[in-house]
Amino acid sequence: MRIIKKKLLSSNRVESELVIYAISDSHMKDGFDGRYDLNGAYTTKKDRLYFQAQQKLRKFVEITNTDEPDFAIHLGDFFDPTPPFDFFKIEFDKITVEKSLIIGNHDVEYKGSNYADDCYDECVEKLGITTSEIAGSRFNTSRIISSGDLKVKILTLDCTLKNDENGNVIRHNNWVGTITLQELEWLKTELSGDNFDCCVIANHFSMDTTSYFNQDDVAKLQNCIRESTSKPVYCIYGHHHTLNSYVSTKFNPQFTSVKVASIIFGGDELNKRISYFTKITITKNGIKVDDIPIEYDGELPEGWE
Repeated sequence: MRIIKKKLLSSNRVESELVIYAISDSHMKDGFDGRYDLNGAYTTKKDRLYFQAQQKLRKFVEITNTDEPDFAIHLGDFFDPTPPFDFFKIEFDKITVEKSLIIGNHDVEYKGSNYADDCYDECVEKLGITTSEIAGSRFNTSRIISSGDLKVKILTLDCTLKNDENGNVIRHNNWVGTITLQELEWLKTELSGDNFDCCVIANHFSMDTTSYFNQDDVAKLQNCIRESTSKPVYCIYGHHHTLNSYVSTKFNPQFTSVKVASIIFGGDELNKRISYFTKITITKNGIKVDDIPIEYDGELPEGWE
């Protein structure tokens, strides 16, 4: 586990306030940067604008480096076939604040449904993931970030893993998130500590939506949280594409979920240039989310404006 001390706070920041910039579902495809004229540059419903994704990642990086939040994270589905690995790594590495990635189902299916392990291995290699494997994944990580006297434990959780009939850990690329018994044991250990004020669990899949997460595993996670800690736990994720973020306490008051906005989403109904990332502000009194716009400034197909 890494412990990161926050640098001196900027003059416009509040003591004991920790800010996370979260981006999700970029679904980048190599060769489509600004190329709205290519076949596959956007979906028929205009709800996935692939040709805008790379510019919007660049702008996320620029905004993050200007604002200097305490932490930045991409919540997965970095890519669709074929992945622009070099572009993504170069841009994401430009982020100057503490940062992390968590893998999504599209990141382990771009070679086909039977190649989840191959996709995972390629993502680890080409994205330069150097963390040690924990509970079956090198995307499972733990760190504590401090801001003033506020200490937040941030766990990234790979939910493209499940147990087979013998209890072994195997990887899948289904759109339904899962949690293994090994990951639950790891989470129990991490949550049992007393050196943090609250915990953020970041994964790709939407836990509060029955069609996108195995609800038996969500129940096991809730039990794990209840048995391990009395501190607030915030679960943040992307996966199902929404223009805006939202907060849900449907599970219990201790276990709050935050659905992060998706930058691939087809823009505002009145403005096909704008999508959003999510600013998450944590204090000892709770959590607040805000949608931060990212505007595409390239050309659009005829008739879109």
